[in-house]
Amino acid sequence: ATAGDTEYRAISVKNTNATDTLYDAYIWISLETVSADSIIAIGYDSTGTQSVGNESTAPSGITFSTPLTKATGISLGDMAAGVAKRIWVRRTITAGAVKLADNGTMITEGGTY
Repeated sequence: ATAGDTEYRAISVKNTNATDTLYDAYIWISLETVSADSIIAIGYDSTGTQSVGNESTAPSGITFSTPLTKATGISLGDMAAGVAKRIWVRRTITAGAVKLADNGTMITEGGTY
């Protein structure tokens, strides 16, 4: 926190329904961190294949944003049964950030079956 830091993680969002397509899927940040010194942003890896050498290396070609509602969320399109999509999460801690014991966030995915 003293020096600040930016880290990246990849997560997968999967339609675990055995038969139904999830139509018009979106992902968004439904709960922001409580700290003004901590910023979470997400981006969709449409190729689903990108990897990075370490957590400090940004994935190339990913556009990050901070959508806070489904209406402003990132479209994942339709997701057939069993299909997974890759999402990148960027966490930025500003230099001089104040230490907090509980500074979580929540990322939500939704659509229509």
